Amino acid sequence: MKRFFVVVLVIMGMMSIPLPVGAYVGTAVCEWTPPTSFEDGSPLVPAVDLSGFRVKCGQTHGGPYPNIYDVVGGSVTTKSVSIPVGTTYCIVTAVTTSVYGSLESANSPEGSKTIVAPPAGGCKTFIMR
Repeated sequence: MKRFFVVVLVIMGMMSIPLPVGAYVGTAVCEWTPPTSFEDGSPLVPAVDLSGFRVKCGQTHGGPYPNIYDVVGGSVTTKSVSIPVGTTYCIVTAVTTSVYGSLESANSPEGSKTIVAPPAGGCKTFIMR
C-alpha cells in the first residue's frame, strides 16, 4: 500500500460583509500544493491518483478539527471556508480511493487565521437636556 503526503497549507484571507458582532464571520481561503510522490518515492499524479482533499478546521491549536470540508478532484488546490470570530486552525490531507477504501495522507502543517469582530456602532441618538 502506497502512502503520500500533502506538502503545504497556507491560509490567506479576506473579511466578509459586516454583520452584528454576535453573528460575525470571516472567510479563509485555504490553498495547498498537492503531493507529487508516494511515501515510497514512486511518482504520484494528483489528477489521476487522488480523488480529492480534505480540509479540517477547528478553534484549538493542534486539533481537534471538527469542521471537515471535502474537496473533490485531485487537481483542485483551494477551498474557501467561513470561520467564526477568533482564531481558526486548519490542516489539509490528500485523499485517494483504492480497493481498500478511502485513504488519507498525513496532515499538512497547520495554518491559522484570526477574525476580529468589528467594533459596535455608535449611538443612533443623543439628547442633552
